[in-house]
Amino acid sequence: MEETPMNLSRIEDFCSASRIRDEYLKTEGKPPVASKDTIYHYTSVDVLNEMCKEAGDLLATHFMSLNDSNEFFLGVQLALKELEKCPVLPAGIRAALPNFQKNASKQIVSFLRSETIVPWIVSFSQEPDSLSQWVSYVDRSRGGVAIGFDRNALRSAIKAAESGSSNDRLVSELVECHYTKGNDAEDWLQKKLTSIISKSGNGTGLLRQQQKRILAAVILCAVAVKDESFVSERETRLALIASHDAARPRYRFVGGKPRIETKLFGPGRELHKAISSVVISPQGNRSRLISAVNILRKQHGLKFPIYVSTSSYNGQ
Repeated sequence: MEETPMNLSRIEDFCSASRIRDEYLKTEGKPPVASKDTIYHYTSVDVLNEMCKEAGDLLATHFMSLNDSNEFFLGVQLALKELEKCPVLPAGIRAALPNFQKNASKQIVSFLRSETIVPWIVSFSQEPDSLSQWVSYVDRSRGGVAIGFDRNALRSAIKAAESGSSNDRLVSELVECHYTKGNDAEDWLQKKLTSIISKSGNGTGLLRQQQKRILAAVILCAVAVKDESFVSERETRLALIASHDAARPRYRFVGGKPRIETKLFGPGRELHKAISSVVISPQGNRSRLISAVNILRKQHGLKFPIYVSTSSYNGQ
């Protein structure tokens, strides 16, 4: 039986086609080295598309929908203990500190249950290519992206939004997480509580108002405390403390999780201006993901670089 001769011309065609395809899918290569100047939000291409729109905004997640809801309550407990060392604690509260600490947990639970004061979180990582983040936040079959944001641009947006709204309605802050390893979390909590209470008029107002301000400070600090087992994530959080006394934010349910719009962006403060890069996930169809992000760049007139994950993902 004669062998069919190899069609060299057809092989050359396939090779040429592959080279053209590779040129179309060309990226900047492996992700850049981690830097404090850039923080990454791991998510889907659909979310990236929404962020790139002129009216795009970040969606914050209810604190009980985080991967580990216990860490918030650990933060509350540690923050309440650190109040003893706070040098600017109002005299009325310091005089009754044991009672205040004893009842504070119940009051915080009451605030949370009634949605009077409730924390919402947007999670970021300083790591541009973290396997644990890919596994936790990106669909294993569809894949997704890590959106790199310029930290200073985010801070500027937060500051601008804060100047145009009442602090009773929404307090927002971009804060690095602190871990229970050693005294890192405790030392940071003491400094942060002192700073917040000093700025909020520590000795003014009725005792009840002072108590509420301090409990809000405890809640804000608690969202930045994490267990030491997660230290490799190098997480930064955009924490929003929404008070419903003035205005109730609009809820959305995304993947079964309650979310709210941060309202930090919008006309004149477009979110996409803070996007500095995009990293393609190790999951999903890489060619389709690169193509989709290229289309989004063209559609919205953006010029951020695209990188590709080098993480080893085994599909688990």
